[in-house]
Amino acid sequence: MYVNVFRPSVLHRVNGQAFGGLVDSVLNDWISAPVGGDVVSHARFDVIETSSGYEAFIEMPGVAKEDIEISIEGTKVSVKAEAKRSPLAAETDRVLFAQRRTTRFERTFELPLEVSEASADATYENGVLKLVLPKKEVAQPKRLLVK
Repeated sequence: MYVNVFRPSVLHRVNGQAFGGLVDSVLNDWISAPVGGDVVSHARFDVIETSSGYEAFIEMPGVAKEDIEISIEGTKVSVKAEAKRSPLAAETDRVLFAQRRTTRFERTFELPLEVSEASADATYENGVLKLVLPKKEVAQPKRLLVK
């Protein structure tokens, strides 16, 4: 006779997710991987508003600075990058494990106000891209005095 016993401890929850989001993470990586083995990742990011503009912090580990592409169009900011995987071994070597893949990071977000493209700045350090995006000056209405 087979008895199915429910054990709540099996579904350990961290931050409200079963197994701390591990299952979702593994499934998302598997589903997003095309046949060639590359992964497209929606880079995690934070955006804060300052008095003069916005600051965005985007995680893109393993990316070289020259492989980052940023475009700004009004209120829309797009970032694309690629973390390339170097060759694993020479022809005479044998690969035992190969889990690292070439990863393409993509992120597009919309800001409440237009950004001054000419004054924008980007720095990349320790796998985090920092964007400083000043708000575009809004033309103030001019008041005319009647003479």
